[in-house]
Amino acid sequence: MTIDALTSDRAEYEHIRTLVDSVFALDLRLPNMVFRKPGPNTIFTDFQVALSDEFWPATQALARTHGDESAHKAAGSFLLALMTG
Repeated sequence: MTIDALTSDRAEYEHIRTLVDSVFALDLRLPNMVFRKPGPNTIFTDFQVALSDEFWPATQALARTHGDESAHKAAGSFLLALMTG
């Protein structure tokens, strides 16, 4: 994919790359920590683990325990999207 396919000009590309670089360490790859300033609860997991029968109930229980209703709803929305394809 060329720069032209993503942005209208080189300056726009550089601007976007600078924004992305301010959040992500572009020279790192998963499973390393790719965020420049990770949150206190930032974790990564294998995709297959995230789709396991145990993962979502545990995630939802943690969200409920901590009163994070947005995470609880996001998990449900994600599962619904997976099931409906």
